[in-house]
Amino acid sequence: MTTRRQHYVWRHYLAQWANTNGLVWCLRGDSIFQTNPKNILVERDFYRIHRLTREEISVIKKLMIDQTDSPPLRALHENLLNHFVKIAETNEWLNSHPDAEEIHKSIVRNHVIEGEEPLQCSAENEFMPILELIRSQSTEILASEDQSLRLLYFLLMQYFRTKKMRDQIALAVTDMVRPERARRVANFICHFAAINVAGTLYRDRREFEIIYLKAPEGQKFISGDQPVVNILAPKDGSPPDDLVLYYPVTPELGMLLAPRNKRFQNIFRMFGSANLKELNDQIAQNAQSTLIATSREQLEHYRS
Repeated sequence: MTTRRQHYVWRHYLAQWANTNGLVWCLRGDSIFQTNPKNILVERDFYRIHRLTREEISVIKKLMIDQTDSPPLRALHENLLNHFVKIAETNEWLNSHPDAEEIHKSIVRNHVIEGEEPLQCSAENEFMPILELIRSQSTEILASEDQSLRLLYFLLMQYFRTKKMRDQIALAVTDMVRPERARRVANFICHFAAINVAGTLYRDRREFEIIYLKAPEGQKFISGDQPVVNILAPKDGSPPDDLVLYYPVTPELGMLLAPRNKRFQNIFRMFGSANLKELNDQIAQNAQSTLIATSREQLEHYRS
């Protein structure tokens, strides 16, 4: 069966904020309500693969592939782009075979509609063992090549996969492609950007550390439709020069991927209420439209 309702934030992740009835508190616009995680941060056919024109493929190559210094990484990008293009071209098969058996049409439609979702699911499944290590506050993840690669790829996929990031990238490329088709280009760019940044962090992983943040008693982390944020990103939306990734893992536990220097160690080793509010504010400021929490009271603060 084809999955049409597709989450752009991991549903398993959203469920961490659910109460015993399986519901999370949600703020969207000025409305606060309770809902099942399956009903939020989801869009019909979000990962559908649309066919690209030659000009649009050229833009993707120019922005994301030609700028890549690593030959193996360029080859990976080329293969991924070719994979997506071939999936999109199966639409032509549907148009040219109107009398084909329905089961064959269904298989083709499934590949096109679910398009990117297998990549997202793979990243999530690969991350599950790492999530358990994070919950136990392991300090050895970055010391392992395999574990650090899974962690970094997952974090960057979560950072770039969201509706907000795709909309921002689409806006940025409207001077290169037609506005009504910019989103199609942005969907592909998000994958390549996630791989590129994750690859850079993996190469430099010994210069970074994971800092775990425990919520003070009686307080909780919030999350939203942009669950991974760079807390050093300029507020005007310009490209950041530095990177510290913040990820609220559960309502009780957050994590930072930060450079190994005393600035961040000193700030967050003595983690308190002011720090938690600062990070919750970061999530709220970076959200496109939706926040989630364990209580209505937390979201009332951000309603305005």
